[in-house]
Amino acid sequence: MRGLPGCGAAVVLEAPGATVSGVCWFAKSAAGAASTVDERTLLVLARGNLRKQGTVTRREAGGAAPGVRYHKQADVGRHSLVRALTNDGDELGTLRDFASIRHPVLGDVSHGDAASNDFLDHRHGLDRAFVHCTASRLRVDATTTREATSELAPELSRVLASLASD
Repeated sequence: MRGLPGCGAAVVLEAPGATVSGVCWFAKSAAGAASTVDERTLLVLARGNLRKQGTVTRREAGGAAPGVRYHKQADVGRHSLVRALTNDGDELGTLRDFASIRHPVLGDVSHGDAASNDFLDHRHGLDRAFVHCTASRLRVDATTTREATSELAPELSRVLASLASD
């Protein structure tokens, strides 16, 4: 990004993890970095059969708090492709949320199921967590928002096609 003309002082507004593909926001300078991400839509592949929709409740020291909200998009093999809505920029929280309800995100090495991850890597080529940011809304100021969308990453599309053909 910083190699582009006029973007030498660019800063990342929201730094997704190394294994997350999709939308990522940058500001050309530190002055534009006051913007905040309102909501992100993540497409994740969770192990097992999830309900049609739900909200994961986070159990924290200060009490219960709502975590990620999700809507199942499709059954893929024996797993669930879900659209997850989150207000925080922390995909690790999303990974922990799905793991806490015993439906870890496939390919996640920190909270996922090692046997499932190994199988999907060898059989279907999934070598990272199946997390893709398909949409993100940025609040520029009190009245202005911007939205960006992204198609599913090609390697994740190939994994879905491979799972569907089994």
